[in-house]
Amino acid sequence: MNTTRLKARWQTSWQTQAKRIDALSLRERVFLFLSIALVLAAVLDQFLIAPLTAEQALARQNQQRQATELKTLRQQFAEATQLNSADSPQGQLRAAIRAAQGETLELDQQLQQRSGLLDNQSQLPEVMGRLLRQQGRLTLVKLQTLDDAALPQSGSATPSSLKWRGVELQVSGDYLDLMRYLAELEAALPTLRWGELRLSSDSGRALLQLQVFLVGGRT
Repeated sequence: MNTTRLKARWQTSWQTQAKRIDALSLRERVFLFLSIALVLAAVLDQFLIAPLTAEQALARQNQQRQATELKTLRQQFAEATQLNSADSPQGQLRAAIRAAQGETLELDQQLQQRSGLLDNQSQLPEVMGRLLRQQGRLTLVKLQTLDDAALPQSGSATPSSLKWRGVELQVSGDYLDLMRYLAELEAALPTLRWGELRLSSDSGRALLQLQVFLVGGRT
């Protein structure tokens, strides 16, 4: 009974509004529909377009930050090797790096073909370990996942709806092998976000301590 009354009331209200619109002149109708269209466009921009634009801007900032961090790391390697003569171990390392450029490009292409390797964020530790095993001369010292409290803080606001998976990795080995491993990570996981990175040396072997994070979806 109540449903019938409510339906009748809506029909009466709709008919009343329809009569009012019919009573308007053509010019008044045009202004009315333009006003409604402007309101709908404003609502769409506020609740859909603006949030998407903000997330895209954040993704671009993260990519730029990652590129800057890798560039800094490469500069550190270059500065360390420039302090030594060409016939020193570091000089031989530079020669090996130049000789390996073609091989690195081919490896990058192979890794890009496996871009679907990390569709699920829970696979991050497994992927990092798999890439590490391909570098037979590197030694895994530590590999563990990080909780939400260990996520890096950045100057830009990160949407709370994004879920991050973090991994802390410690690897020892030669500088060249470590640099190739970082290049593989960058190529295989293009959306990777770099956290704390430390490089030390002990008994002729370098120790790389690295934290990386990957966005895995929305909460």
